[in-house]
Amino acid sequence: MKRIIYILIAGLIVTLLGSCESIDYNYEEYMESVQKYSPRIKNLKATTDVGVINLKWDNPEGDLAVKIKIDAGGEYVVLSDEMISEYTFTDMPVKGYTISVYTIDKFGNLSVPQTINAFPGSNNEL
Repeated sequence: MKRIIYILIAGLIVTLLGSCESIDYNYEEYMESVQKYSPRIKNLKATTDVGVINLKWDNPEGDLAVKIKIDAGGEYVVLSDEMISEYTFTDMPVKGYTISVYTIDKFGNLSVPQTINAFPGSNNEL
């Protein structure tokens, strides 16, 4: 009797494992529509002075990212010359800014942003 139970359990396990091989078809169609992101920058820092915001960051490794995009509260700057790691805004009105820095890869995909708040009304490092 025990031998029959062991044979049934082994047959059930083989059947279950064999059916898992083709389970990929359940999600393959969704993988084509998954958003692809450019690699993101790291260590975003802002130094401010009256009317000036200086940003510094570390670029991602590799050569997938080719441009930098900076959003300073609706004022967009796209830097396409090279992957620079510093940018300075001048003549900024004295108010608080939420600044997001993105990379753009060679396919036009944006990275997840690095965001920092800055107030160009005083001499601070953020």
